[in-house]
Amino acid sequence: MAADLLAASLAAAGQADEARRVLAQALPIRPDYFFKVFATFRTMAMVALAETKGAEELYASLLPYRDGLPPSSGFTVALRPVAYTLGELAALLGRDDEAAAHFARAATIAQRWNSPLTGRHE
Repeated sequence: MAADLLAASLAAAGQADEARRVLAQALPIRPDYFFKVFATFRTMAMVALAETKGAEELYASLLPYRDGLPPSSGFTVALRPVAYTLGELAALLGRDDEAAAHFARAATIAQRWNSPLTGRHE
């Protein structure tokens, strides 16, 4: 379960080879309460590594959550809106128009919650 968080952390720290090894060993994300949280971390790692393997499936799994609240894990961690994560996956897959629409939706959700977005697409 921690593989996605570890892969995202390693990628952010510039340890791309190790992040790729961890990401390659990651199990499918369980469809439970934490799905959106770990899907966000997996996307962060995939985008940082320009890894498209599994991006289509992850994109399709997250799409129903596009307009929902940002994911959290028991209010101890708050993440960006799912729409932002979808924007990153769409951009990774070369779907620029879809990515722009998702990023715009994420900005609207963040503004509603008076929460600034941080990332490359604000």
